[in-house]
Amino acid sequence: MTSRKWRTPQEGTSYASLPAWRRFLTDFRRVLREGKSVLKESSSALLLSVAADLTVGIALVGFASLLLDFPGTLIMVPGALAARGNVYATLASRLSTALHLGEVEPSLRMNRWLRENIRVSLVQTLTISAALAVFARAAALLLGLPSLSLLELLFISLVGTIISAAVLLGGTSLITLGSFRRGWDPDNISSPLITTIGDFITLPSMVAAVYLLIHLRGPLAHGVAVVLGLSVLFLLLDTLRRRGSSAEEVLFQSLHVLLVCALISIVTGTLLSARAESLIGYSIFLLLLPLLNGQSGNLGSILSSRLSTAYYLGLTSLKRRMDRFSRREAALIILLSFIVFPLAGVIALSLSTIYPLTHPGVPLTAALIVLIGFLLGVEASLLSYNLSHMAVRFSLNPDNVVIPLLTTLMDLAVMGTLLVILSVAGLI
Repeated sequence: MTSRKWRTPQEGTSYASLPAWRRFLTDFRRVLREGKSVLKESSSALLLSVAADLTVGIALVGFASLLLDFPGTLIMVPGALAARGNVYATLASRLSTALHLGEVEPSLRMNRWLRENIRVSLVQTLTISAALAVFARAAALLLGLPSLSLLELLFISLVGTIISAAVLLGGTSLITLGSFRRGWDPDNISSPLITTIGDFITLPSMVAAVYLLIHLRGPLAHGVAVVLGLSVLFLLLDTLRRRGSSAEEVLFQSLHVLLVCALISIVTGTLLSARAESLIGYSIFLLLLPLLNGQSGNLGSILSSRLSTAYYLGLTSLKRRMDRFSRREAALIILLSFIVFPLAGVIALSLSTIYPLTHPGVPLTAALIVLIGFLLGVEASLLSYNLSHMAVRFSLNPDNVVIPLLTTLMDLAVMGTLLVILSVAGLI
């Protein structure tokens, strides 16, 4: 995060008197010049995550039929994917801010700050996973949709979470601390990579839990679900009673936000479940769905992390209207969207030549991907800034609340944007 003052080549009257298009070009050239390192670091992380998200998309296409055979499970998928990114990208954002402020040493040795934050992240993800099972069952009952029992959904959600948490807790610490020690800005790298790892491991973890449920189905599976549910409740209450600890503060600030996010994700999951067969008809868009969710969330998370760090360093005020620094940061995110989404479209169309993916033709598919990507880049930038502004306005730490809300709302925005564009194009 650079601390140098943001200046335009022409200050004062001469710059203000330029035509709008000249001011735009001037600012755009400066965005490219002063944001070179940001673009380089973020592009590398995002492009790496594109490949992983496409792999997740292939898995989703392959596992869609299986998940439909276990009704209610597909409703939890967007929430499960979002929860991993929400919790662990938020942990990375807090760790990055602490590293920049000198509150934590860039060492892999366990310390009190790291231990408490790892504990609270585990409690967060387990609590949200339990809530997802309850919300999914309630949504199915309310809408008259077929569904597994509550205990079966709870089993799938919690077992899948435990499998993925073992990888994500260590991965978050290694990526954030390792990038800082190498002289890179973790804000540019951690969120995309951690969210991608979460996406990559969440779906296979849920599928593994489904297969385990098949083998244990009956009283034994129900007993395991009850034990896990009670354990989560004990961990939650034990963490909340630790008054004055950083873990209690983070959990108190973030838990209600994460529960709201879980509830919103159920809406996304319900839309996905209702439109799954239509998306399977044009399976290239089903393949791209995890990528659209992940990358739009990544773009917004990068901006959120950078704005949070900049706010604490005094580089931006996060007022209602964007200042020049924030406009530059938002422009960088939109620019990244023009790199990431078209590239993803090229790769997806290339995969369709060797993998059985259906699409409405190369020209139309390419145009739709570019349009959807641009809209998502703009939506992610605006949403990230406004959520950061609202967090500061209500005296909340942006690192604790913005990324969960952002990624969850972007998942819903992705689903809505995708369905609207495909409907306008006459494809669904």
